[in-house]
Amino acid sequence: MDFNKTLISCSALPAIMANTKEGKPLTDKQSEEFAKLTVHPNRSKSQQEKYEKYLIRLENEGKIDAIGAGGISKLKDIYIKEKWHKEIINVAKDYVPAVLNGTLSESKSLDLVSELDGVTYKQHKCLMKNRYLKGILDCYLGKSLKKIEKVTDIKTAASMQSLLSLVKDEETKSKYYWQIMGYLAITGANEGEICHCLVSYSDRIINDEINKFLHRTKNLGFDGEYIDAQIHRIKFNMTFDEIPIEQRVVRFKVQRDEDAIKNIYEKVKFCRKWLNNFDELHRSMNI
Repeated sequence: MDFNKTLISCSALPAIMANTKEGKPLTDKQSEEFAKLTVHPNRSKSQQEKYEKYLIRLENEGKIDAIGAGGISKLKDIYIKEKWHKEIINVAKDYVPAVLNGTLSESKSLDLVSELDGVTYKQHKCLMKNRYLKGILDCYLGKSLKKIEKVTDIKTAASMQSLLSLVKDEETKSKYYWQIMGYLAITGANEGEICHCLVSYSDRIINDEINKFLHRTKNLGFDGEYIDAQIHRIKFNMTFDEIPIEQRVVRFKVQRDEDAIKNIYEKVKFCRKWLNNFDELHRSMNI
């Protein structure tokens, strides 16, 4: 099988681009300034900060062909899906209440963001792609798919605790940077964001959790008062409508960066080579 035209999903970019830092290559002027700072005997605090910033960007250049363990694992998943159309099914992980609610309540999360921003986001669940990437957008702002101004990806938080864990979380921000940049590359939009939303669980999931509790405690001798209190506790902690909407959304915004997009495309080229090499190795194991 030839992987030279394989498209990488934007959702896979966080793992594949994990070792690639954000930012642009140094300009000729900046490279000259860095050279001077390198030999400067007594750098001031601001000069030292600039030196370290330039150093990080220089260290990142030339590492497009490097990929971490998480990226390799993701490429193996891509290999399996591209070649045999198979994927990992993890019932214990994929079908827990929080994950199911993310699917069932996506429209509620979208309504929450629309209400908060005072605009109507357009949903789009069709696959979009270019020569390197593919992705399914949650929603966007713009006159049409050819004139998208802003891309928004919706995530539904499992709880208030999980939502608040994202506040000032630079690791999460960096993780989603590449996914959103991929969407910007595909659509041509200049602005993108991921919105983590806290919405109430669906009645079906709440009732399912209550039934699980009742089944587990059926023959344990608890009185009615205790049972009622626990049912109230389940309902109360799975609904969030009383919390102001501006406190139920955490968003990470990304601006289009042509240099970052070039880095993504170069990494995709490397991934294609890796997939071809891995396929050849795999097929040779029993020869």
